[in-house]
Amino acid sequence: MVTLQEAHEKAKTIIRDGLDAQFQGKVRFQEVRITPRLGAEDEEYLDIQVIYAGKPADLNPRLLNSLYGTIEDDLRAIGIEKIPSISYREETEDRELSEAVPASLRRG
Repeated sequence: MVTLQEAHEKAKTIIRDGLDAQFQGKVRFQEVRITPRLGAEDEEYLDIQVIYAGKPADLNPRLLNSLYGTIEDDLRAIGIEKIPSISYREETEDRELSEAVPASLRRG
């Protein structure tokens, strides 16, 4: 079942709030991006990219891994059944990458 854009927006908030609670201000999470994709049986999977401000060393792997346990029930409550894949990119790296992509290829 494909979730609606509204569910994606709610998922962004759930993920950001979960990260903020886990890291308690040590890392600032600037943006959460969601890219939906369909699996073999038309099941929706979400690829999540989180843009953060801070040192990569501050991204404690134990806290990142425990995030799933804190957000799973909330995501299921809004209709997201598959646990999303989450990746993290530091904001300066994201900015450099964005500047390297020609304007004609950027998503609006």
